[in-house]
Amino acid sequence: MPSVVIDIDRARWIFNKSPVRDICMWNAMLCGLAMHGCGEDALELFFQLEKTGIKPNDISFIGVLHACSHAKLVTKGHTLFS
Repeated sequence: MPSVVIDIDRARWIFNKSPVRDICMWNAMLCGLAMHGCGEDALELFFQLEKTGIKPNDISFIGVLHACSHAKLVTKGHTLFS
């Protein structure tokens, strides 16, 4: 069975090239950034999501808070949670 290589840069490239992004795609990118310790990128992406008019859901918040905790951005995560 072939091994799967997770490449966050490639995922970001695909995300950026996608003409249509639903909440599932936003959440997948947020959670991917979180898993790779890219807290600042996840926060930036979350704020971009809010600007699109798509309403963040529970998974969106879990993803961005997870990213904040991994990147030691606890204060920013707490502010976002509030």
